[in-house]
Amino acid sequence: MIQNSGYIHVLRSQGSTRGSIPSINIQDLPDEVLFIILEFVDVLDADVLHKVSKLFYRLLHDECYWRTAYRKTRIPRPPGPFEGQPTSYLRETLIRSAKVQLNWPPFVWSPHPTSRITFSRVALSAAKLHLSIIHGRWLITGDSPLMLCYDTCSSNPDWATSPQIFYQPHLTANFFRCFSMTAEDGQELIFAVSDTQVGTVRRKLNLFTITIDPGYGPFISGHVFTLDLRSSYSGVQAVATGPRLLVISAKGLEHEDPPIILDVKTFQRFQIVSSPLAQGHHVIVTSFISTSSYLFVARLLNGWETLLQVFPISQTHSQSSTDGIRVLRPSHVMKTPELRFHTWHVLRGPKYEPSTGGTRITLMLSVLGPTSMDVASLNIVHLLLDAGGNISFTPKMLWTLPRDTTVLADSSHDGCIRGLVCSENGRRLMPFVIDDQDENSTVCGLFSNDITTSFKQPLFLFDGYRGVLCSESVGAGGWRIEVVRFA
Repeated sequence: MIQNSGYIHVLRSQGSTRGSIPSINIQDLPDEVLFIILEFVDVLDADVLHKVSKLFYRLLHDECYWRTAYRKTRIPRPPGPFEGQPTSYLRETLIRSAKVQLNWPPFVWSPHPTSRITFSRVALSAAKLHLSIIHGRWLITGDSPLMLCYDTCSSNPDWATSPQIFYQPHLTANFFRCFSMTAEDGQELIFAVSDTQVGTVRRKLNLFTITIDPGYGPFISGHVFTLDLRSSYSGVQAVATGPRLLVISAKGLEHEDPPIILDVKTFQRFQIVSSPLAQGHHVIVTSFISTSSYLFVARLLNGWETLLQVFPISQTHSQSSTDGIRVLRPSHVMKTPELRFHTWHVLRGPKYEPSTGGTRITLMLSVLGPTSMDVASLNIVHLLLDAGGNISFTPKMLWTLPRDTTVLADSSHDGCIRGLVCSENGRRLMPFVIDDQDENSTVCGLFSNDITTSFKQPLFLFDGYRGVLCSESVGAGGWRIEVVRFA
């Protein structure tokens, strides 16, 4: 090696002569330099590059490379990297997410089902009540006494092979649904929530853990929580998940059926304490948003203003009641008519700002119109929680939306969201991608009324991380659930 004027020249070991043009052999470069070069290589190209030579095979199986790539790549994907996440998981997840991004509309749009399962119309109506999809592959569905598991990646496109029995409660299952989340330590957790009863008097809420066996598929691996419910319990309305808490909310009035809030690792119960509403105020919709440090509770009051309360989850802001349930009290409260929400999604998780002494969180909201209960727009809202218990916010409207709209989305909590705007009862789908770090690029607010597709029957299941859509259709064999995937 000869160093001259700040340049490094590498002479060929054979055949080089004085005065010949020096050349550089990439294998002689330090690994540090090669890793800098690889930062400019697309994830999907890197996945192919490891087959080129032993050098690139070694570099592209380096743990540090994939952890860095996972952190820096700007596409919607599950949160990470965390210390506890295996490198193999980060690599596989990032490559799959990059494939979805490559095929996500409007770049490519080919909504052709990759698999389907046929039911009778009556059986399909019952199956949709308990429908879940795990890892974008295993479809869990069934009727009240029996839940089945179908492998949507089966080589048989019509899933003619018999499904696996997934859950047989020996009771009536009023509600059964599976949910996944990434815990604070990076561990992926999959739960099933079940509301079961015998007759009209005995009723229970159950929480199960789910494990995935590589050769078998998902199975219920533990019964971790149970709670006796009153016989007149209104039923489970929704389940909100986050890195710390799982919140099960009911269909009925909150003072009669308060939300069931659990720590996702210890299954410790929580209870929120809110100030009573003023006379004449009533709650139309309640939404729960769980982050690593806060539980956000948004209530739409009388259809015209939003009450937002922020509950710190840390030990210093809670106390235990006599039955061992930890009590959470709000640290910040705000009431405003400007955020008449329909749905909430975390775009960027809470981050402390030394310059302001407050905590900032960025949300994506579908907002109702000023004079109706129809969705009017999709907005990005920056919330600032100051040290004095006040909340200030800065809204930015992305798009006006059609009436009868539902927004389905999955977020990385680091500024990226992939989602769908569904209108006309789910038959018209408008895809979008958001990256809040690059608002001037075509990626931020990537959405157009011209980029749509129409399904004969509505979409009812969406996995934004893995680019999977499930819809209902009618075929020669009967009513079907069709699965479309973009990876």
